Amino acid sequence: MESARPAEAVRIASGIGAWKKTEVSYLLLGEAVRVIATDPFDFVDEDNFTRYLPMALEGKRPFYVDSAFADWSALDGTQYPFEKIVKEDIPAIMAGFDRFIVM
Repeated sequence: MESARPAEAVRIASGIGAWKKTEVSYLLLGEAVRVIATDPFDFVDEDNFTRYLPMALEGKRPFYVDSAFADWSALDGTQYPFEKIVKEDIPAIMAGFDRFIVM
């Protein structure tokens, strides 16, 4: 919430998926889950969230979210589909992709 990096990652991922030639998946670990749980005005560069994150709804894949996230009630009412995963599942999930960006 104090860094511009999450907002930039969302902007980049949304830009990649905008042409509909590549399916984009989001993997949110730890407190990054709040990207889909919290009002984006709580984040640095909230404009990138309000402008680009809704583009993820056009994709077919859910957000992959860390099952260790502590505040599941924060996701009540989220508009973003998500799937809880454990960190041990990440290699198997990534093996199903052609490319990925880690930020």
